[in-house]
Amino acid sequence: MKNLTRAVVLGVVFTAVFFVADSVSAATAQFHVRYQNTVFFEGEIELPASGVSQVTAVNHTTKLEESREVNSKSILALLSNIDASSDAFRISTLEYYPEYGSLYIKCIEVAVESFNACDNWQYVVNGEYSYVGMDNYILAGDDNVWIYFGDIRRVRPNGGTVYTTKSELKAEQYQYEVNGWAPVSGYTIGIKKDGNVVATQAVDSQGMATFTALESGNYTAGLVEDYYFPITPFYVGLSAPSPGPTGSAAPSPAPTPVASEKAFDVAAAVQFIQAFQQSNGSISDVPMLNDWAAIAGLDVKNYLLSDPNPGTLLTDYERRAMALLALGIDPYSGTPTNYIEKIVQSFDGTQFGDAGLVNDDIFALVPLLKAGYSAEDEKVQKSVAVILAGQGQNGSWIDTDLTAAAIQALEPVSSLSGVQEALAKAKTYLESKKRETGSFGNAYSTSWAMQALKALGESVSSSSLAAFQAEDGGLLKDDSLSNRIWATAYAIPAAEGKSWNSILQSFEKSVTSTNAENLAKPSSIELGLAKLLAIQAEVQRIEFAVAVLEPQVALLYNQHLAKVQEEQRVASITQEIARVQNEIAVLQASQETGFQKEVEPQAPVVAEERSLALAQVASVESAFPESNGFATKQIVLLIVAASAIFLLAGGTNLVSPLLKKVMVRTQ
Repeated sequence: MKNLTRAVVLGVVFTAVFFVADSVSAATAQFHVRYQNTVFFEGEIELPASGVSQVTAVNHTTKLEESREVNSKSILALLSNIDASSDAFRISTLEYYPEYGSLYIKCIEVAVESFNACDNWQYVVNGEYSYVGMDNYILAGDDNVWIYFGDIRRVRPNGGTVYTTKSELKAEQYQYEVNGWAPVSGYTIGIKKDGNVVATQAVDSQGMATFTALESGNYTAGLVEDYYFPITPFYVGLSAPSPGPTGSAAPSPAPTPVASEKAFDVAAAVQFIQAFQQSNGSISDVPMLNDWAAIAGLDVKNYLLSDPNPGTLLTDYERRAMALLALGIDPYSGTPTNYIEKIVQSFDGTQFGDAGLVNDDIFALVPLLKAGYSAEDEKVQKSVAVILAGQGQNGSWIDTDLTAAAIQALEPVSSLSGVQEALAKAKTYLESKKRETGSFGNAYSTSWAMQALKALGESVSSSSLAAFQAEDGGLLKDDSLSNRIWATAYAIPAAEGKSWNSILQSFEKSVTSTNAENLAKPSSIELGLAKLLAIQAEVQRIEFAVAVLEPQVALLYNQHLAKVQEEQRVASITQEIARVQNEIAVLQASQETGFQKEVEPQAPVVAEERSLALAQVASVESAFPESNGFATKQIVLLIVAASAIFLLAGGTNLVSPLLKKVMVRTQ
């Protein structure tokens, strides 16, 4: 019976241990990563037992790359591991904010969309949103993680964006599993006019709030709990709004005609973007949206003159240079940053920027050819060769968007060998992508394709873009605000029939550009205040470094002098020993030729004399402490050896007659 009980207990223990060990080893999390209607990664990820992972991030304060440690079970560490093992996406920009001690995923490049999505990545774990960074959220196992790009909640006009007597607005929350929106309750909708809150109202169970007695004019709405982000524009009035500063007007509330018969309303599109302009002149906190707004003709000049950070990629600097040129601002010296120099410095002797990419070469040519560079410049010729080598057999550069960009970059240098042929093939490719509606797929691709065809001298109609335009003038009414501004900024110049080359103004090549190519040549251009401050800071850094080194150099020099002096002292002692040895040799020779040997003294007397000699040696040794040069003990050993030889050779018999003679002479 005891054996049976013992067997049962052991079986239970082993079973428990097995299941515990199995549960520990099988700790996993399900990851889903979405961009709009595409889930571009989905899979089960095994969680590590413990430890830390290293990630590389850009310090938001210093703008320098640095390595950071994160918990290996954090969402960020696991997403980085997925990035390293998957071609579906790439974390293209990771930033570290020292003031918060946290990492922030700024941009993820989505391979399936050929698109770099920035500044609006969200994550949900087990159906719950968290308000800590992905680097600080530690998974426990059996977690369901959704990461998606876009807004969490939004306010949407119910039935249009133009109202008369009452304005109905709806609060909605994004349904990340199905890429849709659903009404949400428990929030408050606020309305602003000219940046000031004019009304607020809690939503009902269907997410609805109705506002009345609003004066005519342009308004924006948002959720108070979300700090009015994102914001939604709408208009109140019995008639269409009056023209804005640029002479643009909002659309009429008349019924929408068939898209194919409707022209794109440029004025309404401009006013849609203007509704979001902030007091500092910017349109958005997303840098690239301000750049594209400038290229679209929006007045963001004062904001760009303050030189806000464009981003960290070469294409960010290239886009900013295009924006400055569109506004007539010198890209060399119009702001504290020399954007053309930034582009030129990325040239490696063959191409610009990343050797594995062609888009940074395409977007380098666009501003350079408006900044004094031409088909005669070696850098331009080599970059064109790289771009031509990247064209596919079907005439494209990967997709419609990049092909349209390449056409606009290459058209000004069509005199170079191979360019005309490449442009012809690219045109054929674009035309093959045109649909019956006149569009080229999505709103972004349609805008760029229209600009590219215009650059080639083709006649294009804006009716294909009108299908994407909403009543408020913006495009993609069901998309996020950032995407709506983005798509609308793309569409404005396309609808106007303007390519990038016709929008950007021309500037002569600056002296600083020549210096960037040959740093040995002195610059004659006057430095701006920002550059002078930077030079002054560098000089102060060097002066501080010199001040730190001076005492160290002085210490080393003093140590060198002490060593030299010690070596001289040791050499003097060695010379004295040699002199004494020489005298001993002379005395021994004298004994053999002239002195008579006396009776050898008694053993006690010899021992006493030897003890006296050893005492004298000890006295000498105490007078010469050890040094870094010739060791004092070596000197003493030489003296002892000499004394021993002297005594063994009958030194006492030799000294005795000598002392007697000396005593006689002194009496």
